[in-house]
Amino acid sequence: MARVAFSYDTGAGWLSRVNPALKLLLLILFTVAVSTTDGPMIFAMFVAFLAIGFSSGVNLLKELWMAKFLLFLALIIFITEYVGEENITESAEETVKYLTLIALALLLSVTTDTSDMASSLGSALSPLIGKAAYRFASLIMVTLALLPMIFSSSFEMLAARRSRGGRFLSHPLKNLSGYTVSLMLLLLEKADTFQDALESRAFDPAGRRVAPPFAFSDIITSVCSAVLLILIFTLRRLF
Repeated sequence: MARVAFSYDTGAGWLSRVNPALKLLLLILFTVAVSTTDGPMIFAMFVAFLAIGFSSGVNLLKELWMAKFLLFLALIIFITEYVGEENITESAEETVKYLTLIALALLLSVTTDTSDMASSLGSALSPLIGKAAYRFASLIMVTLALLPMIFSSSFEMLAARRSRGGRFLSHPLKNLSGYTVSLMLLLLEKADTFQDALESRAFDPAGRRVAPPFAFSDIITSVCSAVLLILIFTLRRLF
């Protein structure tokens, strides 16, 4: 079966070997950096994250293309920003900022196994909040596991409608509402199946998990990320 957006890629390179808890922390820090950055810097950050993904064998442009619905939202953002601001440069900046945030989320999901993420996150937070940490980690794991299912279901539904001769442009509102309702019903059915699968495996959301150990490569990644964050905030002040 072909991979869909936000699904784990077992063939990913060095990023897949970085500790999942560290990757989640870096995701939060870089998300703050992207969200508070404007101007030409946002384009440079987008290119930088593309390069980071490429160095680990992750083609973020291809991953974005698989998430066509998110690209459609990017187009909507560009149009609405241009209508409101009447400035094509600012509209492009906001659109690229949105795409950069999506690229960051893709880097995490494509290079991280959900089980490893739950184990690392639960172990990191358990000294602070006890068993609630493992419940929170399980929630993150289930969310990451459901994202590919949502995209896969939407593509399957589109393919099924096209095979029956369905065309959105003939009656766009009617077809879109029918597609949305059908997709929601399919997702609810698959979510129920997913729940049954977890229960059949005696899944315990509060169960203790063994986290992947930190390695020397995690220290190198932390140092390089800190340098990149300092560089981003420094250049943002200068420009």
